Amino acid sequence: MTKCVSVLLAGCVVLAVGCALFGDEQLAERGMAVLHELLGVFSNLDGLRGGKP
Repeated sequence: MTKCVSVLLAGCVVLAVGCALFGDEQLAERGMAVLHELLGVFSNLDGLRGGKP
């Protein structure tokens, strides 16, 4: 199950980066917003695991 979630998150990151780099202005803004949210998720997960704040 964890592997599926990891693959899904990696796919979202790849799509968001692609949209941010190669999309038009509106698509680039959406891609950057998705990347921002994903970074927030990853930082929250790191905090739950006892990582550095």
